[in-house]
Amino acid sequence: MARIDHSVIARIYDTANIVDVVQDYVSLKRRGANYIGLCPFHNEKTGSFTVSPSKGIFKCFGCGEAGNVVSFVEKIEGCSFPDAIRKLAQRYHIEVVEEEMSEEDKKREDERQTYFRLNEFAMKWFESQLWDTDEGRSVGLSYFRGRQLRDDIIRKFHLGYAPNKNVFLQEALKQGFTQESVLKSGLCAQSSYSDDKADAKPTIFDRFRDRVIFPWFNPSGKVVAFNGRWLREKKNAGKYVNTPEVENLFEKRRELFGFTIARKEIEKAGFCYLVEGQMDVISMVQAGVENVVASSGTALTNEQVRLIKRLTPNVVLLYDGDNAGAKATLRGNEMFLRENMNIKILTLPQGDDPDSLSHKLSAEQFKEYLENNQIDFIQYHVERAKVAVEDNPYEFGQLVKSIGDLIAFIYDPISRHAYIRSASKRLEIEERDLETYVNRKITERIQEEEKEKEREKFREAYSKQREQTAADGAHPDADDIEFRRSEASAQKPVTTSAQQKMLSKRAMVERTIVGILVKYGRQTYLTYEDGSVETIAEYIIQCLDADNIVLSVDGYKKLFDDYRLHLGEPDFDAERYFASHSDPEVVEAVSELIIERYQLSKMFFKENVSENQTRQLEPPDEGAQAALALPKIMLQLKVAIIDELLDNIKQTINSNDKQNLAEENTLLISKQMNLLHLKQQILQAIKGM
Repeated sequence: MARIDHSVIARIYDTANIVDVVQDYVSLKRRGANYIGLCPFHNEKTGSFTVSPSKGIFKCFGCGEAGNVVSFVEKIEGCSFPDAIRKLAQRYHIEVVEEEMSEEDKKREDERQTYFRLNEFAMKWFESQLWDTDEGRSVGLSYFRGRQLRDDIIRKFHLGYAPNKNVFLQEALKQGFTQESVLKSGLCAQSSYSDDKADAKPTIFDRFRDRVIFPWFNPSGKVVAFNGRWLREKKNAGKYVNTPEVENLFEKRRELFGFTIARKEIEKAGFCYLVEGQMDVISMVQAGVENVVASSGTALTNEQVRLIKRLTPNVVLLYDGDNAGAKATLRGNEMFLRENMNIKILTLPQGDDPDSLSHKLSAEQFKEYLENNQIDFIQYHVERAKVAVEDNPYEFGQLVKSIGDLIAFIYDPISRHAYIRSASKRLEIEERDLETYVNRKITERIQEEEKEKEREKFREAYSKQREQTAADGAHPDADDIEFRRSEASAQKPVTTSAQQKMLSKRAMVERTIVGILVKYGRQTYLTYEDGSVETIAEYIIQCLDADNIVLSVDGYKKLFDDYRLHLGEPDFDAERYFASHSDPEVVEAVSELIIERYQLSKMFFKENVSENQTRQLEPPDEGAQAALALPKIMLQLKVAIIDELLDNIKQTINSNDKQNLAEENTLLISKQMNLLHLKQQILQAIKGM
């Protein structure tokens, strides 16, 4: 099995600062000992993504994602564990010593690295063609300079030129790349003559031939794609051509042009400019405005919106002043409002885009224009409404509704009310009328979202039904009609709601036990007369072993079994050890336990004064709190297990009744009564604590 030397992995865990690494992707704010930000792994409106620098772990309390610095890189980059280690090693200048890799892993990793190396080579080759050849200077460089770009800006964005001949494949082959990898990257493409020709042969051609080149970088700075632009009119040829999408390597909806250059400036400025085209970004950077990105060549996507949201909740939309720009603004408003972001609009003069305007004005004038002409999205749409409808009541009503539709996407009720008040005042309509409309739209959207959830549940159940039918040897469509009729009452889950509650209850108790084990396991639980001590960990293990209890949650069980192996080590640091564990299930489990939102419930620190009265004890330190609570917690685990057993017995008895197996039920009922009696005894013991 392929693996990197353990000493290298250990050094990376010791060296890597999780806050620094995470901040490359997520904007974090300090809150006490931890850092908080918006989760990059799911859509959320308020930050629940927590990073603990002291523990070296992260945890999202919204979607449940958790782990350490290495697993964060794995998840955010979509890469393997070895690749994440390499990325961190490169960042911290640590030499990676690797053992022999398996053939399958090696092939997969080689393909990925080849793709990036090939694109890196292509970018440099396109640059050399631009600067070092007569054709590149006369055609490509003259085009960029004709667009008033300075040489330093051309180099900053690594702009290039592809010559008017099919030569890239041969250049790549000279560098050791294969024809297969060149074709897969999209840098070259293959075609053939029409099939009616007897001598039809496949031909390979340069995809970007005779074009100026704009490279695209992913958030980690790798060259992932290219955009090429024709410089002369040609029949049956599009002005732009792009790298075709490659699964897990380049998907345009997930990328923003200029993001790697803009990242630091966006965080510094606290907001981001969003424009439409590559040249808009480049010209704005030349004018000294670097917190700018473009969705270039594609309609704005949710993935791009969330990429911006990682760095800032504030965005300024710069679109052309024509109708197309207005429509794009409307689409962008809705997407950003869905993400609970703050939007401002900057409409440019008619006939101008950011590229042209930046060249008409000096750098200082351009910056002043950007700063002084931003308006909130309500004001923008109100002004458009007043200009567009004139004296047409119907059209005015439709535009008011479109504004109300946008306000309905605002998550925060205080902000939403402020926008309703502002819009109604500017539109000269009754505030309560607009508020009624907005509230109705919110209700409709919530209802539709609930319906969509139900539809999704049905689709999943339907898919499982078809898979099971096929596995049983029947035609997948044999019972489609009957199954579709049952859409309103889709298949019942395997476990009852009561079972799910009990499983959840048992898991919660196990979570508490393992959390105490990791955090306070080495602290003293009991001191004997001879001076010997029993630790909290020893007490927990003794209790579980005495009743042959095995933890039901896989991550907790693995953690518990591994902890037992280190029980006698005096310097064993459980939090540190498990936070960098090689098993991702263990890392996820311990991350959730270490970054904890809640303390042990105060119910564990009540003393019975009389039969009907209790008094609150002064809580001691956290470790002592855990020791005090443990006996009650261990008994609660037994109750949860008994409830689980009782429910299983109940289900079996019901099943036997249907099959007239009365004799089998006699033994089960006896077992049921014994368990109920035992449960009652335990509950009495808990009550007396």
